Amino acid sequence: VDTGAANGGVADSSGNGRAASFESTGRVAYPVASVPSRYIQASTSSYNFDGTNDRLKSNFNKWNSVIGNGVSEHGDKEGTSKMSFAFWVNNDSEGTIEGYITVGSVATADPFVTIARNAANKLSFTTKWSGGAESWTSTPTVPTGWTHVVVTYDANLYSNDPVFYFNGEAVANTGAGPGSGETWEGIDEGGASPTKTALWIGYTSMFGQVYGDMKMADVAVWSSILAAAEVEALYSAK
Repeated sequence: VDTGAANGGVADSSGNGRAASFESTGRVAYPVASVPSRYIQASTSSYNFDGTNDRLKSNFNKWNSVIGNGVSEHGDKEGTSKMSFAFWVNNDSEGTIEGYITVGSVATADPFVTIARNAANKLSFTTKWSGGAESWTSTPTVPTGWTHVVVTYDANLYSNDPVFYFNGEAVANTGAGPGSGETWEGIDEGGASPTKTALWIGYTSMFGQVYGDMKMADVAVWSSILAAAEVEALYSAK
């Protein structure tokens, strides 16, 4: 998602046509004076979420065929069960839950992936396995001010843990993870109601479904695992 799009639009700069739309009572603010780095923006701008009802929704609903575990319910290639998420974030407050990204359904009963900051200011990554939702939490807190966050996860094997990065450096995380014999449930696509599922920015399906009170920029998703050198290059962006 290119936050430098004209007139505050939500274009997909990857060229894959996965643009997003505004999902809020009022339009997500587009402050031109707030920017994490002069290297990474097409224009000096970011999205400002109010923590109440602001979120962006990708108009693409075949995520199970991209980062999921099978062919899309709506017909497409098979997903990789691998994913990398990257974004810049600047939280407006401390000690509050902030929703960053959810892929899949907004209901935790359905297969999903979600990234948030918990009330202890730590990064949380949660996804659904056959035994239930599994979560991992960063050991350090999310830094204040503009922070580059990357989460990578390979769901092809139950024993794999996600990798978290803050500002180009890997940070420790903890989580029990799924048990032996469990299977990853992939990404829900809504069946006959695909409009209920998407990639949501500024929102998490966990913690009682929470919006984010923060600024975000340059959100990106890959169907592969970014290497540490690639993460550092994204952060440096020079």
